[in-house]
Amino acid sequence: MAVTKIWTIKDSLQRVLDYAANPDKTEYDALAQTLHYAENDAKTKLNESAQLVTGIHCRADHAWEDMWAVQERFGKTDGVVALHAYQSFREGEVTPEQCHEIGVALARKVWGRRFQVLVATHMNTDNLHNHFVINSVSYVDGKKYEQRRSQYAEFRETSDKLCREYGLSVVEQPKTKEPARYARMREAIDQVCEDASTAEDFHRALYRQGYIFGSDPNRRYATIRARDGGRAVRLYRLGEEYDLPAIDDRLRGNYLLYGPRLYERKHPPRQYTPKRYRPKNHYTGKGILQIFFEVFFGESQMHRLYLYYCYQLGILPKKQPPRINRPELERI
Repeated sequence: MAVTKIWTIKDSLQRVLDYAANPDKTEYDALAQTLHYAENDAKTKLNESAQLVTGIHCRADHAWEDMWAVQERFGKTDGVVALHAYQSFREGEVTPEQCHEIGVALARKVWGRRFQVLVATHMNTDNLHNHFVINSVSYVDGKKYEQRRSQYAEFRETSDKLCREYGLSVVEQPKTKEPARYARMREAIDQVCEDASTAEDFHRALYRQGYIFGSDPNRRYATIRARDGGRAVRLYRLGEEYDLPAIDDRLRGNYLLYGPRLYERKHPPRQYTPKRYRPKNHYTGKGILQIFFEVFFGESQMHRLYLYYCYQLGILPKKQPPRINRPELERI
């Protein structure tokens, strides 16, 4: 059974090569001069004659120089300088030689056609494991390693295939936990399918539920996504009964039973009647003297206009500006 992992390295190519080819963990002496771990010469001088460090398209004892030369040749010495991966086996399942043999075969199949790889087998733990250091720049065309989402899947599938060929156990893929938003999307689609009988009503009702439905004929899959953001989800991921053909069947059944106006019957539009405001005549039935007092001494618009002009002409005293205690403000 082999466990795998892969990640990128941006800080130092020399550091990751030193770690992978650390003689304290490989128990071999191939990189004693160049690729030593933590600059400790005492760790590189071992008496083991075997060698479990292999370079693919590079020399094991000069891996840093060979990889750096490729990066300098194509002018790509910054950014991601290498990729670091490992393959770990169950305790007692493989011998060191077999572990290394599987690691070298794995590196050749996955990266060996375009990239330089250093393969080192570590035996410092109960679980024998291989470390892979992959140059991020191809020695063939100088292109950077393409970091796809499928790169780990490819790495793991090849590892599992090799384990089966060697008669080793394989870790079965665990079932991934479904995102909680999938359940909310199913609930929204179920509610909309009960209320709509046409595609237009389906789109409109789903939008009111907080989702945007995408069924572009130029795209292979129909999608649904939340209005407030987030990635679109392909309908088939929600289950067969929520895929586009199943939804069309449900809408067609509603159309045959209830006709094209099912949504309008279940959700009738609100009737809005605008209010009409009629100006009130405050002076109807009032005498001239009463009107005069209301205009000049009441709360009418005319009275306020009268006070405004009195203020502008100086008849009414203007308020004095407030006194600002400047020293006090400056002290605060």
